[in-house]
Amino acid sequence: MPFETTRKTALFKDHDLDGDILQPLEAGTGLKDAGKKETINNVAWLNVVFTPPAGKPATGWVLQAHCKEIGQIVRAPLNIVGFVRTSLMLERMFNLLDTTAPWFAAAEFVIARAIIETDLTNAQAKIPGLSAAGPLQVSAVEWQALLRNGGDFAKEFNLPDADSDRDDPQLQVYAAIYRMHADAKAFSKLKEEQGVDPHDRGFRPTYLSLFHAYLLNSPQAAFAIDGAESSEATKNTKMDDFLKGILKPEEVDRLFAARENYLGKAQTPKTVGQFVEKTEADLKAARDKVPDLIKQHAPEEAPTPPADPTVILQPVDTSDVAEVPANNVVPFSAFGATVTKTFWPVITNDPEAMVVSYQSKAGKLIGRNGRKFFADRRNGARHHVGLDVFCKDGDVVLACADGTIVNYYNFYRSSRGEMSCALFIEHDGVVINYGEVKQNAPAEFGWKIGSPVKAGQRIARVSSTDMIHFETYVSGTKQNSRWLAGGAKPSSLRNPTVLLLNLAASGERIHTNGTHSNTDGKGGKSGQIAIPEGGAGGGAKPVSINDEDLLTLARTMYGEARSQKEPASGREAVAHVVMNRLKRKHLGDTSVKDVCLHKFQFSCWNLNDPNRPKIISILPGADPVFDECCAIAERVMSALVPDNTNGATHYYSKFIAPPDWARSPPAERTVQLGSHLFFRNVP
Repeated sequence: MPFETTRKTALFKDHDLDGDILQPLEAGTGLKDAGKKETINNVAWLNVVFTPPAGKPATGWVLQAHCKEIGQIVRAPLNIVGFVRTSLMLERMFNLLDTTAPWFAAAEFVIARAIIETDLTNAQAKIPGLSAAGPLQVSAVEWQALLRNGGDFAKEFNLPDADSDRDDPQLQVYAAIYRMHADAKAFSKLKEEQGVDPHDRGFRPTYLSLFHAYLLNSPQAAFAIDGAESSEATKNTKMDDFLKGILKPEEVDRLFAARENYLGKAQTPKTVGQFVEKTEADLKAARDKVPDLIKQHAPEEAPTPPADPTVILQPVDTSDVAEVPANNVVPFSAFGATVTKTFWPVITNDPEAMVVSYQSKAGKLIGRNGRKFFADRRNGARHHVGLDVFCKDGDVVLACADGTIVNYYNFYRSSRGEMSCALFIEHDGVVINYGEVKQNAPAEFGWKIGSPVKAGQRIARVSSTDMIHFETYVSGTKQNSRWLAGGAKPSSLRNPTVLLLNLAASGERIHTNGTHSNTDGKGGKSGQIAIPEGGAGGGAKPVSINDEDLLTLARTMYGEARSQKEPASGREAVAHVVMNRLKRKHLGDTSVKDVCLHKFQFSCWNLNDPNRPKIISILPGADPVFDECCAIAERVMSALVPDNTNGATHYYSKFIAPPDWARSPPAERTVQLGSHLFFRNVP
């Protein structure tokens, strides 16, 4: 019969508390029954075998009161619906705590961890050396960290039997949520010590780095790997040698015993590069399954899927593109005189493939604000020095013109954990960074640095960022530039907007079915996004979204429906109410911002609302819920999602008494979403 220790204890040489200790034992240590039991001076002892990871078995005695039998436990099947919904609920609950930001937790990551560890089953212990059962295989050490440091998040566990809660499949989510936060915070502290600006994206770890911190039980090791994988020399270092420079030898031995599938065997360890490749693939595969799980088991948590936008191609006057920034203009890039044939840079069926986002000289936004050149990045901490081209993971990237490959290096890690690369090609008159392509491009497409390329040649694939980050520089450039807010303008940088508009107008485009367009070279039509008029599925007209309108709408959604009681569909419904009021000119307002800020209409903007200062100041990147609000606001303002309120212009919380306007006809209740009841035909 196997046993598991229930607290810190020790393996004694004999059944004598004053005798020799063979091995200190942590809570949750697995022990094998050696077949003897003794009671000495009314104290019960068990004769057991302890086998340390990568060590020799030791036989001794342990106090029976410090152990429990585990061999005959029959584990009930995992309630996947409850597990998924609990993960989503606890994500919101934890992220609303004042102590959480900016190290937010994500249900997506927790669910992916359970997929990787146990394939979402209520499994017996799977990790050698740890008696950690259940879908998340939460160890005793991990659970104790929650109880010790989780504060208000863990207050319900401050009970005598809190240790026993660790085995509950849904309560395990608490520990995994807190672990994600704690690892992220430790990682960021290391970054800050390195001098990384807390406003920079790199200050907070990616999901892949957090996965490494979990697997290796060390944010320090994850931090070291984050910096090592981009170096060819370090990338080929064996993982045992690499880890021994960071962890104690016994910790490394324990990891190799527990994580052989990622680290290799002690005799044949994997390299840093092989470790990252394996972890990256497993995390991506697990995360790819999560959206379907949420859609299946918690459908109200997912926003309404956006319809494909209707896109019309119409001539664009390139002389109307605003030069930016107005007080320190970045010159436009252009091909030289020898370039006679050009291609659109990607083969894709993305409906917005030909959209080139920019600001007109009159201040009108064409396309998407966040995709244009010089858009804000990281809450205004730096500027976007490229222009994002719409496409999809795995789409083929083409050389826009004849040229020579001059550099290729790790560039940006996607939200899915994939490290993408920068691909620099020198063309006549301009160097283009075809940014965020997959790492295997040289092997798949048969080139190396120094190789010539022809116009239209297949050179790479789009990474899981689902875009080409298109940057342009002066001839001779081989490295990308960053432009921090308040910093000097990179002298080699050029604005790619007009070049891309010209490629859209007259470059040859290859479609996914193999057909070509604009093959006569005499010019076509450049791209402009268009949206359905009057809702998804109607006639089309060009979109123009004012930044202030979008941000005010997102803040209103956040202020009105950010709590854990509200599903994404509830936040989406608030946005539709605002747009319905605008369409009907309710109270005479003529802009989204005016509708939101109209006195006494949305309570989050009332002067006496205690959360008003936070709502006024919040910016993208500060809170995952607010980032979701920004994304929903853009889709609703672009009419890419149908109205889930059925025309509502009013709503109120079910937790308050009905207001006068809701008590009698003609007011008509249309739907309940989250904690809000929605109405139309309100006089």
